[in-house]
Amino acid sequence: AFALLAKISRRFRTDPGVHQHIIDLMMRYGNKTHSKRIEAEYRILRRLEPREQSHIISLGELYWTNGQKKKALATWKKLLKIGRSKGHGYYLLAEVYADHDMRQQATKAVEEALAREPYNSRFAKAYALMLEKYRLYANALGQWRRILSKPGKKKSATLREARRHIISLWERAGRLKVEIARLEKRFSASPPDLQAGYFLAVVYLRHHRLKPAERVLLKLRAAQPKSVEALVGLERV
Repeated sequence: AFALLAKISRRFRTDPGVHQHIIDLMMRYGNKTHSKRIEAEYRILRRLEPREQSHIISLGELYWTNGQKKKALATWKKLLKIGRSKGHGYYLLAEVYADHDMRQQATKAVEEALAREPYNSRFAKAYALMLEKYRLYANALGQWRRILSKPGKKKSATLREARRHIISLWERAGRLKVEIARLEKRFSASPPDLQAGYFLAVVYLRHHRLKPAERVLLKLRAAQPKSVEALVGLERV
């Protein structure tokens, strides 16, 4: 069977799909003695699709599983050369490091990604989530706040996610009551701080405080009639 796979590999040498299928079969039914064959197939894939990140990640994983840690790390660093933007390669590398519990390397890599693209929300969120995963809660809170405060238009989903995480971190730190009082003060100012209002809406809905939630959401709707978030919140109430 493995001789037949070798023959197929030679016959369809320019078809990436065939080589990927051969790798899958060899990974499923082979053993350590077939590692060199699998490595050779990955080299073919790399030649055919030089910018395909999954080939680099999977080949590194093969080395890592076989105890060739230095070779795995050297392979994964090739991600830096195929990123779609200045920071993308570092972002990919950070994900790989994080998957293998290399905390220091993962943190440094995502910081490098952000240094190159400071307004990239995808990198910023990945960094915040990583800090939470590593229980660096104060740093994570600061990162989520930076995401909210960065200039430029941000996606509604990004804003909602940042608020949810900030509120959870306040709860973890036992600061929620203090923060609610501050938010209420900002929201009752003239003019009101609408972002404070959206925070309050999330807090009150999370804790099933429906009357305060309704009060806040109605005020938000009056200030921003086209706000889908406020409308959805009222539907929940």
